[in-house]
Amino acid sequence: MCVLLVLDRMSDRWPLVVAANRDEVYDRPGLPPEWERSRHEGFPDPGGEMVPYIAPRDPRAGGTWLGLTRGGLFVALTNRQKRPGAPAERSRGLLCRDALATGTLEAARRHLTAEVKRRRYDPFNLLVADGRASFVLHFDGAVRLQDLGPGRHVLINDHDVGEESLQGLEADLLQPILRGLDHSPDELIASLLEALRDDHPRLPGGESICKKGEVKGTMSATIVLVHQDGMEHSRLLHANGSPRTTELLEIPLGPGENP
Repeated sequence: MCVLLVLDRMSDRWPLVVAANRDEVYDRPGLPPEWERSRHEGFPDPGGEMVPYIAPRDPRAGGTWLGLTRGGLFVALTNRQKRPGAPAERSRGLLCRDALATGTLEAARRHLTAEVKRRRYDPFNLLVADGRASFVLHFDGAVRLQDLGPGRHVLINDHDVGEESLQGLEADLLQPILRGLDHSPDELIASLLEALRDDHPRLPGGESICKKGEVKGTMSATIVLVHQDGMEHSRLLHANGSPRTTELLEIPLGPGENP
């Protein structure tokens, strides 16, 4: 069960704050975030804009579960349970890359709603946010677009944002972090990391945010702070392993870092 903890437009300084854990089987590790350029496949002009974004990679299917563009567009994916029927034509992680490559929130909205009608995908939740607006596309065979207002949001596998079962989690975990928005960036990052390391059974079904099962567990953790003044002041940190045992490393976001 992947977990996204989001503070959306709750601070002028940090209009978007995200802490995320990726859960996966142990024989499917991911690669740490790297800068890439991609042309949105919906552009009619093959010589159109190339959008730089930074994202980890799933080497098995080639996709990603989250990423951030040079322009501050953030995209993240959690899964929903597969249903019997025809197999998916394409990885959900590639759809996440597509959304990043559109470059803007509204272009991502248009592309995603058209793409899930064009090809078969396994069910998912996909968050798109840029610090000025945000939405989640829930897909379980039907498309449900949910625009999000400013606030605290939790997104996990198999659940919609704002479900009653998640509201206690929003208060328990995100309210203390919300108070830390006025503190130093390092203090804010420390409070987000503490939440990602939480191994108490807080989630629906008695699951924890940071997991260690026999065949599956938390395989990486990512923290994103999008600054009001742009990417050169933003922060991205990633642990390519469980945040309880793996060091959280800063990923450079300066203007000279993108390809």
